[in-house]
Amino acid sequence: MIARAIVAAVPFRWVAADAVYGVGDIEQQLRRAGKGYVLGVSSAHVFRSWGKRRSVSGAAADIASTRRSSDWKRLSAGDGTKGPRLHDWCYLELADLDAGQFNSANDGLWTRGLLIRRRIADDDLAFFTTWCPAGTAIETLVAVEGHRWAIEDSFETAKNEFGLDHNESRSWHGWHRHVSMVMLAFAMMAVIRHHANPPQSKKRNAEPRQKQNHRRLVIDPMVNTGSSAYRHQARSKADPTRPHHRMVTLAQSSPSRRSARAFQSKTATVMLGQTSGRATISFTLNDKPFDSASWFYNQHLVASLQIYGSPDERHTFGPPYVPELNEAIARSMYGQYDALRLEPERLGVVIDATEHDLAIHALPVTELIEWVFELSSIDAKPSSSGLITRQLMSRLGGVDGARAFKIPGVRRLLKTYGPNATFSKHAALQAIGQTDPRTGARFADHARLFIEPRPSSTALTPEMVFEHLVEKGLFRIGVELTCPSCGLPSWIALDNLRQRNTCELCGNNHDSTRQLVSTDFKYRRTGILGLERNTQGAVPVALVLQQLGINLRGFGGLLLAPSYNLMPRPGIELPVCETDIVGIYHRTYPDKASFIIGECKDEGDRINQQDIDNLRRIADAIPPARFDAFIVLARLSPFNAEEIALAKTLNDAYRQRVILLSARELEPYHIYERAKRDTGLDLNGGSPKDLARSTARLYFTRPQNNADAP
Repeated sequence: MIARAIVAAVPFRWVAADAVYGVGDIEQQLRRAGKGYVLGVSSAHVFRSWGKRRSVSGAAADIASTRRSSDWKRLSAGDGTKGPRLHDWCYLELADLDAGQFNSANDGLWTRGLLIRRRIADDDLAFFTTWCPAGTAIETLVAVEGHRWAIEDSFETAKNEFGLDHNESRSWHGWHRHVSMVMLAFAMMAVIRHHANPPQSKKRNAEPRQKQNHRRLVIDPMVNTGSSAYRHQARSKADPTRPHHRMVTLAQSSPSRRSARAFQSKTATVMLGQTSGRATISFTLNDKPFDSASWFYNQHLVASLQIYGSPDERHTFGPPYVPELNEAIARSMYGQYDALRLEPERLGVVIDATEHDLAIHALPVTELIEWVFELSSIDAKPSSSGLITRQLMSRLGGVDGARAFKIPGVRRLLKTYGPNATFSKHAALQAIGQTDPRTGARFADHARLFIEPRPSSTALTPEMVFEHLVEKGLFRIGVELTCPSCGLPSWIALDNLRQRNTCELCGNNHDSTRQLVSTDFKYRRTGILGLERNTQGAVPVALVLQQLGINLRGFGGLLLAPSYNLMPRPGIELPVCETDIVGIYHRTYPDKASFIIGECKDEGDRINQQDIDNLRRIADAIPPARFDAFIVLARLSPFNAEEIALAKTLNDAYRQRVILLSARELEPYHIYERAKRDTGLDLNGGSPKDLARSTARLYFTRPQNNADAP
């Protein structure tokens, strides 16, 4: 009916309705038409806010119970039979939305809100969902809701005088014939009554009132058209220039049986916010395929969502299809264990038929990894080295920020100067720019490597690399001063430097002006690289994660995390060990997701039998129905023949799952760039399966030029 009124250009700005009529697609129709509304809802109706200073979430009744006394305002909803109809009102603005997303002809911000009415006598509550231009006052919304009283009064009159309720109004014939004709007759009689009862004008010099024996004519509220008092009144003529709006366009015939609806995909723009430190997306639901009859409003639908993009590397909106994790993921992403389900490449959210917006929280990658290990009866927690690697990658701007570690000279600089050693800029540039004596890798091999934005025509230089590392906080700037009292040098950070300084060795306070004039800056490792063991473990792990991220992320969903301690549950015969990397890679259904674990070694360390045995048993425990398990073995120097032989045992006749990554694969930007040049093989690294196949061709089926002497 509303849609037909809009088509017929009936002039109106607002729609008010009681809770019995429900909400749902009527809201979408009104939003697209640019009409405001105040629609009654039940106390269980769920509201959520976003983008507002005061967060609101929950059932309407629960929200009302948390309102302070200062939130309520006593207002009249209009005059009734006994004077102003006073109630206490509370209005909450929930979200400001661009009206253009509902209809391109509309513009400006409109506000979705919750209006609560509290009866003064007994504190009985009523709830209304609202839609209005931003800045609309609560008095306006109360006045709109108050108009329903006059409408309800008119309905009662129509029932008593014209038999409005003498039919089955839900049937097509009852609504389009009986109800339409009754309301038309009622409208005609209302117009006649208006003309028959013009307002009495007040005269200043009124004639003396006649004696009371003259009976005053009482006019019946519903005019009797045959009354002699009005029989001879002249009929007013219609103004031909005045537009006449039809109340409703009458349907010409009964509608045919409803046609089947096909599933439709629609794109929605989301609003990204933060909830308890986690990214949250909120968006308005598009049209939903359900009946508009009020009895249907207790139905539920499933909104199948495909969300593109992730807020950051530590969270995701696209977990892999693992139905065993439905309950845990639903609690984390939606807050209700039974209202969200994983679908192939999508999320299925159970919603009320009348729900018009959703809010989904990003899933922490750490939680997802721990739950996958739980499927194998393994308790997994980030290890201390994993936490350090996370901090290192965060300092560098993310996983891809570890590109600088591809340069052998950067790794050499970290090894040459320990945590307490100081060095000059000249020494740093010399270390970065040197050719690697073991592999022959030159700095010039990385001239086209981009570790930060720069003109594409400019080649990378050692000075650019060093400035980048200092800016990211891997090294601190300071000076080395000699104490005149004890004669020993001490390093003082630039942040703490003054003209008078205190020796950290003997405590003598001395004037350092002359030394400061003649000295150069000296640098020292700092922060998370302050301990030698941190550097030895974090750098190879960060470099492996960076290379996997670059080569796999563009082909499917990829989640990466460093170093977990793995503890099997009681009664489970699995080793207590650590995996240096964890990755989850998933593409299109029905392909299974890939689960990646691995061991990363620095230049001086070797892969041993214990590493192989631990990784094999953990990989075999990963649920094969949901995941293909892959094992990464990485080393920042060439593998020797013994390591290659051990790695080969992880494969069998029916699966290739081991991935070998040496400096030859980790240092180039594209993983097999240098290997293709050296071997002439056509190698592919677009998925874990491709990496395992390329490893077999590169290491297991041909003579090894890459291996050290045993």
